[in-house]
Amino acid sequence: MSSMRNRIWGRSIRQRIQWLLVPLLAVALVVASATLFISARIKVSNLLQEQTDILAIATTTLAGDQIETRAEEMIRESVEAYEGKFVIRVRDAAGAITFNSKPDLPPFSHEEIDADMVISDGGIWLVRRYDLSSGGELVIGRPREESDKIVWQVVLSALVPLLLVFAASVAAILYAVRIGLMPLSDLSNELEHRTADRLDIVDTTGRGEELSPIIVSLNGLFDRIREAMGREREFIDDAAHEIRTPLAAIKAQIQVIDRTTLNEDAQKRFDNILLGVDRAAAMADSLLDQARADQSQALKTKIKVAPVLRKSIAELLLVAESKGIEIELTNVDGSVFHCAQEDLRIIMDNILSNAVKYCPDGAQIQVSLNSGRISVEDSGPGIPADMRDKVFERFARLDGNTVQGAGLGLSVVRSLADANNLKVAAIDAVATQGARFEIWQPQNSAV
Repeated sequence: MSSMRNRIWGRSIRQRIQWLLVPLLAVALVVASATLFISARIKVSNLLQEQTDILAIATTTLAGDQIETRAEEMIRESVEAYEGKFVIRVRDAAGAITFNSKPDLPPFSHEEIDADMVISDGGIWLVRRYDLSSGGELVIGRPREESDKIVWQVVLSALVPLLLVFAASVAAILYAVRIGLMPLSDLSNELEHRTADRLDIVDTTGRGEELSPIIVSLNGLFDRIREAMGREREFIDDAAHEIRTPLAAIKAQIQVIDRTTLNEDAQKRFDNILLGVDRAAAMADSLLDQARADQSQALKTKIKVAPVLRKSIAELLLVAESKGIEIELTNVDGSVFHCAQEDLRIIMDNILSNAVKYCPDGAQIQVSLNSGRISVEDSGPGIPADMRDKVFERFARLDGNTVQGAGLGLSVVRSLADANNLKVAAIDAVATQGARFEIWQPQNSAV
């Protein structure tokens, strides 16, 4: 399809515009020229017909005759034009007027006639004098306003086609530019709808020669970004190993110590050291999870959501039971998400672990899956309405919260949700007075 379109329109944007614009302008010019010719022909034909009729009237009048009444009705406009638009006067050799078509108009002086213009109470007349062989003269005059009127009629008759040409040219240019720049619009739309993790190359087929260097540069940029992100992922993996290994070694060395051999003060210090190492390890894990979430490029496929929920709940059952918390999975259907299974598991692990961590002993957590929407609701302290967006920010903590944590769990949830075209939100609880989180995938994001 693209190769056929290139053969028709040309390979470059400039050729596409030329192939469209030149024929359109040519058609507009032909139409305007034809309109101008027809309009001018009608106007000139009418004018010549009027002049012919006036000549016939003047000739019969000079001959002492008149046009038949029926024929005169047919040329009524010309008769009126003769009576109002012309003055014809004939003088004999003695200077006496032998014929005067407008007796009410004062005679023209020789000076005025020689100047070819007469100004009288009847207006401005353009006059011409013709010497006769008998020694007399013929004077014919026409009002100048009539000449101006004819000029304006000709101008206006030509102006309409010119306006049509202008309008058609503007429309042709706009249409040609829109069609010619379509490869640029297509490229812009493609880049606009790309997600942050889509760094595959852009195809140059059918894009136009002018855009090819830009697309090649973009593809080069995408390659460099992929390489940089790959190096960062390698750094994160190495950092995870480098951080966890010494922490694990420190914890192992501490646990070798027999706590019962220490006095009470040393035992407290021992416990604080062990707690500090655990916190440092948890913080390192959270920071690494956040970094991985920000750069998630896991393979996205169609997955059934229910097994992921069951696995996340199973992994937290022991911790939940130690606090007397009951996790209940209800209303589970066969909903499917198009996402990375491991990312969805981390999302659910973080939301459920947060619920277990912040709920008091003996609380309840209800998990449901219905019509493509995951709901996690607990009977804990809940989240104030003005904090429901802020809890997804890094290191966000609620006022009065004394539970230890890195403050990155929900930030990781939001990052992974964005990377997988999922939506996550904290909303009003339905069955309890605690917190409620919902996760879903918009229809236009599912494949």
